[in-house]
Amino acid sequence: RQAAAGYRPASASLRPQALPARAPLVPTGANWLRSAGRARGAAAMAEGPRPMPAFVRHIPNALSLSRILFVPVVCVLWLSALPHRAEWCAALFGVATLTDLFDGLIARRLGVVSRFGAFLDPVTDKLLVCSCLVLLSSTYTSLAFMACTITVVAREIAVSALREWMAQCGKRDDVQVGTLGKYKTASQLAAIWLFFALPAIPAESALGPVVSGVADALLYTSTALSSLSMVLYFRAARDSLFG
Repeated sequence: RQAAAGYRPASASLRPQALPARAPLVPTGANWLRSAGRARGAAAMAEGPRPMPAFVRHIPNALSLSRILFVPVVCVLWLSALPHRAEWCAALFGVATLTDLFDGLIARRLGVVSRFGAFLDPVTDKLLVCSCLVLLSSTYTSLAFMACTITVVAREIAVSALREWMAQCGKRDDVQVGTLGKYKTASQLAAIWLFFALPAIPAESALGPVVSGVADALLYTSTALSSLSMVLYFRAARDSLFG
């Protein structure tokens, strides 16, 4: 009678019931973008790092070589009778100085530091500094300026010859460019830029004597640093020279 009345035992009510089928979730909006981003990231990791374009590797060396191209342009402009030649020379020399700042920075960031770049950077710096100092000697004819120019040029020739000798001895690393040399180059570039910009300042301006004094101080400082670094280089190489 209980079965006929529709009675079901307790064990029957505890049986698992089938759940209704749910529709698959379709990502929309921000969820879809996040899913697509994760998929692209996973695909990129599976493929590995992309190879660097060939021209990117040469950007630092191209910046270093560009400083050589600035030299004849600045020389022609400075010796010409063109109006605003001082402004143009100061602007071009400023761009050349920025290339000296960014070539090493870009090489380190991209991981493309090379032996050729380490050799090329100081060579182009020496060419730019010596050429511009000799060029400025045609305008700034004081004995102090001439003495600094001769000292700097002679120092660069002597240190270049020393590095060549140390390279033949297999000890070029003993005379690599150090922190003192970097300070020397920075002060030289700043002084030369101010000397290029000085004629562009009006004669009646109170800024002229200030700029002139700062330029002289930087020139004397860079000359002293040049002489000191040369002494340190020859001191480090004394065993190879006199041993």
